[in-house]
Amino acid sequence: MVNCKMWIVVSQGDEMAYPGMNAITDTLEKRGAKITRAVWNGRAAAEEFSADANIMLSKGTKINYTALLRGSVVSPGMRDDGGSNHICTWRIAYTIEVIRNWLFQQQKR
Repeated sequence: MVNCKMWIVVSQGDEMAYPGMNAITDTLEKRGAKITRAVWNGRAAAEEFSADANIMLSKGTKINYTALLRGSVVSPGMRDDGGSNHICTWRIAYTIEVIRNWLFQQQKR
């Protein structure tokens, strides 16, 4: 996986996925992977997400790791727990156009 192209998006409030993704990316780095990391506010406007994603892309790494800030992911009226953070991460991630475009540009080699 060190040479695979990935864009990981996870919520810091996801009590299972966030520590797991940290462990996986740490292991990949120890094995030589170059990873661009960032923490974004899950309530950012589309323009902010685009700007932040383009900054990450400009680094040219194969693996991008975006953590959404704890407390910025869960929709109003929902409990702010690990399960809600997990579910609500995808509500945000799928709307980030730069990431979506990047994903569709990838080819299996």
